[in-house]
Amino acid sequence: MAENQNQSQDELAWALMIVAAAVLLLVIVLPAVPFFLVFLAVWKGLRLKWWYLAAPAAAVVLFLIATDAAGPLGNNYLEALKTVFIACRHNSFTLGVINWGHVLPGAALLGLVGAAAVAGITETREFRAKKGLEQVGVTGQVNPLAAWREKRALRKIAAWKHPEQGVLLGLNRETGRQVVLTDAELNQHCLVFGTTGSGKTTTIMNVVESAVSRAIPLIFVDGKGAPDLAGKIKTLADRYGRPFYLFAMRGESWHYNPLVQGGITELKDKLINLTEWTEEHYKKMAERYLQLVFRGLAAAGEKVDLVSVADYLDPDNLAVLARGIEDEEERERIMNALDSFKDLDIKGLAARVAVMTESEIGHLFREKPGHTINLVRAIEENAVVVFLLDSLSYPEYSRLLGRLVVTDLKGVAARQYADGRKKIYTVFDEFNVFASHAVVDLVNKTRTFGFHTLIGTQSPSDLENAGGPALVEQLVENCNTYIIHRQNSAVNAEKLAAVIGTSDSYELTYQIQERAILGHGRTGLGSARRTREFIIHPDKIKRLGTGEAILVRKAGGFRVEEIKVRNRP
Repeated sequence: MAENQNQSQDELAWALMIVAAAVLLLVIVLPAVPFFLVFLAVWKGLRLKWWYLAAPAAAVVLFLIATDAAGPLGNNYLEALKTVFIACRHNSFTLGVINWGHVLPGAALLGLVGAAAVAGITETREFRAKKGLEQVGVTGQVNPLAAWREKRALRKIAAWKHPEQGVLLGLNRETGRQVVLTDAELNQHCLVFGTTGSGKTTTIMNVVESAVSRAIPLIFVDGKGAPDLAGKIKTLADRYGRPFYLFAMRGESWHYNPLVQGGITELKDKLINLTEWTEEHYKKMAERYLQLVFRGLAAAGEKVDLVSVADYLDPDNLAVLARGIEDEEERERIMNALDSFKDLDIKGLAARVAVMTESEIGHLFREKPGHTINLVRAIEENAVVVFLLDSLSYPEYSRLLGRLVVTDLKGVAARQYADGRKKIYTVFDEFNVFASHAVVDLVNKTRTFGFHTLIGTQSPSDLENAGGPALVEQLVENCNTYIIHRQNSAVNAEKLAAVIGTSDSYELTYQIQERAILGHGRTGLGSARRTREFIIHPDKIKRLGTGEAILVRKAGGFRVEEIKVRNRP
């Protein structure tokens, strides 16, 4: 009987010791858990390195040791735990037994050390995983917390206003900071690449919104002719009280007279630059004849628009006009000049202009009082002007009209410079539709006149198809900022990676040998060879998600950053 009673007491003692140990473990661990979670949240939330946690922990330990405070702190902590253990053994444990003043300092230090350890292990694993993924050419995995934080930041800046001197473009994906494209950078022109669905239009609309909200005149030429895009721009113009003018090949449209301003030589240049000329002789003859037409219209007091000019590209019609000129000397000069032209000399020019004036929308090029787009007046009004080119239904028409608008802008630029320089935003989307060497040259020359130009196209191949490799080179040379969205083609991705450039790197090699027991192993021998590698690898460009882009700036120092484009509300 007594033996059984002693056995029961021993079992109870062991049970109490196990309970005491469990409670003691909870007293050690539980107070440290909140500190651990707080330190870990700070590390993740602020994107700190693991040593931002390890360094304070080490500093505290060294301080305690140096000031002889480690002994009392440790003794106090152990004494508190001993009290808890004894209370548990005697089945008298309550929360009041715990000396929190002795437990919490040690728990805080323990939590900090634990968070530093977890951070170090996590970063080591991520580094090894990243290296392994890079070796097989795969991008790193998405951090859910980072993705959530990025989305939250993008939602926040979507409602923010653009800065006074630029465009709020989005966020830097590495630092989380705002990315601003300055007016100074846009004045040196910006080139945007992006395939369908990559986010190129979203990028362009940020630039549009910045111009409209800051009362900067905007001229937008859209090679796709998307009506929904024009509707979005009109909504912005209405929101900020800006006049809005739309020239469209379908639906309601304003008329457009590119010949309303300018002298004889300027008007002649506008039509000559409609197309490339393979024969210099025919180009010179066309220039002479156009000058004769504009001289005749001026002398006869006739209005000048594209339709009237097209009528007088027939020498017989011009002769009829000349006979009605009252100034005898001017009449004779024009009649004598007409005798030197043959129909063959101007047939090419007449055909180019007729493509525009003889179509179903040719009437839109007649001057209509109160309903005709005048780019000079629109810029004075800080207005928004949109040209929709339906390149799918009217490919040749769109090409000529786009070039005509750009050429018209050259004359506008010269007048603005004479009257006092003013900021003007020009956006050319799907630029390949109307691109040419002459147009690129004109765009470049408008920089001095205060033009801030953004040129958008899907890929370098589209530009090459429009004007050959030399045109791409010319355009790249004339732009100092590039925004590169996803490219599906490996060829285009590599071309753009080459535009961004390369940097110095080292290629490490090592020797391995076959071992009977341990398998493959390094011999300790190897080499390091200096090489050049892409700053942004083509695979990176091919794997960009929607709204992600590579921003390359060359104005004010070379900089490359991966960004997430702001999606305006």
